[in-house]
Amino acid sequence: MAKAPLSAFGVHDGGGDYQPRDYDGDITRALRSRRPLTLVHGGRLAGSSRALAEAARRHLPDHVLLVPIPDPGVPLTQFVAAAARRLRHGDRAVLWLDALTPGLLEQIDARLLSTLPEGLRICATADTEVVTGSHVPAPVTSALSQHAEIVAASGRTRKGIEERDRVAEALTTATIEQRAVLRIITDWGRIGMPGRLDRGLLRRLHGATPDLSWARSTRLVEELPGGHLRPHPLLAVVTEGSICDAVWRHACDTLDGATRLRVALSAYDRGEVSDSRKWCAELAATGDPALAPVMLLLGSMTLDEGDTKAARAWWRRTVDTDHPESAPPAMKALGDLDREDMEWDLARYWYHRALGTGHSDVAMSVMLGLAKLEEEAGDPEAARHWRQQVRRLR
Repeated sequence: MAKAPLSAFGVHDGGGDYQPRDYDGDITRALRSRRPLTLVHGGRLAGSSRALAEAARRHLPDHVLLVPIPDPGVPLTQFVAAAARRLRHGDRAVLWLDALTPGLLEQIDARLLSTLPEGLRICATADTEVVTGSHVPAPVTSALSQHAEIVAASGRTRKGIEERDRVAEALTTATIEQRAVLRIITDWGRIGMPGRLDRGLLRRLHGATPDLSWARSTRLVEELPGGHLRPHPLLAVVTEGSICDAVWRHACDTLDGATRLRVALSAYDRGEVSDSRKWCAELAATGDPALAPVMLLLGSMTLDEGDTKAARAWWRRTVDTDHPESAPPAMKALGDLDREDMEWDLARYWYHRALGTGHSDVAMSVMLGLAKLEEEAGDPEAARHWRQQVRRLR
């Protein structure tokens, strides 16, 4: 690692010395931890990849650097297995995973991190919305809390701003046809579509054979070994507009329910609210119980828009699925609506039903709701009882 140039990490120094970041100390502590995964996340211009690479070279100098060729068609377990084969007895190595996609992140679980080969650790970077968004499965969140050191990168670097401006300037010379092709490639990565987007698939999505010479010459698109077309990471920052229909229709036609859910939630986490609602409604209309999280989200979306009737309908549908993670918060949400309408008995029914599921993450908020309900209904003794229950949980 000490001898590895920044280019080996996929990082460019821009011809200048490294400028210390406020979070460098947090990265140092993370690399000194016994936990096998160090994950640095931030905005696209925060310079998290450069910061982690500099720290890794400095604090893990005797580790071997292993950088897999980015390929969305290869599962994380295969990367780990390939890294393990390169470890000789007594070696220590770092598997470097830069710019984690939602699809790669969701493959991280407690079993993978707790059974990494002796001497192997993982250093990874990601956009903040990839790590903290609503699309992240609960088992992934649990695995990260147990086995990872997570560092939040903040601010913007001069180099990042300059590169953003270069990408924006290159786009000004693009034709309408070129922009349409770039939109497909960018949106594929922006919502975390799984699998490779190669020239053949791009041709089907675009409807014609695209000319990629301009995009490659301007470094706005990179064609990776295996044929996957990867957009410049800052294209998603400088482009505007909703996700193109071609990408979403392909998702609906080819992905299973769970993966479509993750893609829809990933789009929502990135601010594609109007499109996400439309896509989520299409998914929920299939009636698949596995899509209960989508129904739960639709209830929140419609309530934010002031449509209480639609919110109730979505949350009742969520409850009907008996989904262990989504039904309890839907019950609590229904109880909140009935409490606001002073329908005390109905609110109690939903609150107690939510408590009866044993869902630990919902219990405290339900008890607080019951305390408010009883206070508003004129029973201070019952309100005190529920507040005492909340204190015991804390």
